[in-house]
Amino acid sequence: MSTPKYKIVINANDGENGVEITEGKYEGVIYTYGEVQFLPVENEDEPPTINFTRAVRKCPDSMKETISEDVEFNQIMGDILIEMLEQQGDKAVELLKDEHKESKST
Repeated sequence: MSTPKYKIVINANDGENGVEITEGKYEGVIYTYGEVQFLPVENEDEPPTINFTRAVRKCPDSMKETISEDVEFNQIMGDILIEMLEQQGDKAVELLKDEHKESKST
């Protein structure tokens, strides 16, 4: 399965960066990434595992009830995240950070 085309979009209301899928089954879906974690691998032959939180901001009405549990969509989001990190490195991390959240220190 190849990664569908996508683009970075900015919400005009709050300036939040999101990802819009621009082709295929999930065309028109816009989502954002939250916290991204790289889990340690036990065996060097295994690919790294990424955990991430995400929020779907826009999707077709026909997907609203199922998209949060859609395994294929979750895989695509992971593939896009990896592709963005490979292509843009630290710049991708900055793009995806939620700049509107304030970090609390105690």
